[in-house]
Amino acid sequence: MKTTIDLPKSLLQRAKLYAKKKGLTLREVACEGIESLLSQEKLIATPYVFAGQRVEGKGLSPEFKIANWAQFRAAIYGDRE
Repeated sequence: MKTTIDLPKSLLQRAKLYAKKKGLTLREVACEGIESLLSQEKLIATPYVFAGQRVEGKGLSPEFKIANWAQFRAAIYGDRE
């Protein structure tokens, strides 16, 4: 498919030189550049999905059902700071 884009002169010159050195067409350079950019974006934008992890049990023990964070922390770490 044909399209027209307006590139800065220096970028177009660099792309043409790169294409010539690599024996590619300007179209091939543009396609590779866009594909590379989009694949990087996909890696960044794809969230990690954790495998389903389950813990069998009946929830919190009675003393922690209404505990606040300070109480949890004290139970875990004791008097350590």
